[in-house]
Amino acid sequence: MEKKAMFVKSNDTTILEAALREIEEGAVISYVDLSKAIGRDVREHAAGCLKTARNILERDGLHTASVRTVGIKRLIPGECIDKARGHVTRARRAASRSRQTIETTDFARLDDGEKSAALAIAAQSGAMEMFGARKAEKRLMVKAAESSASLSIGQTLDLFSK
Repeated sequence: MEKKAMFVKSNDTTILEAALREIEEGAVISYVDLSKAIGRDVREHAAGCLKTARNILERDGLHTASVRTVGIKRLIPGECIDKARGHVTRARRAASRSRQTIETTDFARLDDGEKSAALAIAAQSGAMEMFGARKAEKRLMVKAAESSASLSIGQTLDLFSK
């Protein structure tokens, strides 16, 4: 039987996690202060530790964002919406690039299996683009306002099939 490797946090990750937990919502902790906490430049030598610390906080519902050249900000709940919207925007753009790649592919040189895969990817990409648009977000917001519960995938699909 194979043993799985056990994740063990490094000391630097533990220190960075604690520093990030201590800052108030809306506050920024500078890269200089984070570097002092671990005794080396966090951006050059501990970027992985910082990312891991931020991921641990994220799992605990403590959201952060990078402030370019300054440090890390603890987000307030309203800012989390903007962060999530940014993820959706990036996914929509990636879907658009995917669809454009398929559209410019020479289908005559693909075998039947590759053609099927290309068409499936194009369909997926198109759906992701459609659902990731601001217009779709507004439509979903209207439906979400009617209920205090999360919208199911079925409800979401029904909303766009009309």
